[in-house]
Amino acid sequence: MDVKELVVMVVIKNDYLEVHINEMGAELEKVLVNNNNILWERNDSWKGQSPILFPICGGLKEGF
Repeated sequence: MDVKELVVMVVIKNDYLEVHINEMGAELEKVLVNNNNILWERNDSWKGQSPILFPICGGLKEGF
């Protein structure tokens, strides 16, 4: 029997912006501006969603 992973999305929006966030890892799935997705969309060449995640979280050693 195949077990499919349950994907839970959080959607935050206002009159100008709509953001879809996957609860698994807080991964951005869509960022819509005027109903146009400005974030990378999956295709045959890249099955993943976020080729660029937040590069730095927190402080760095010696400020660098």
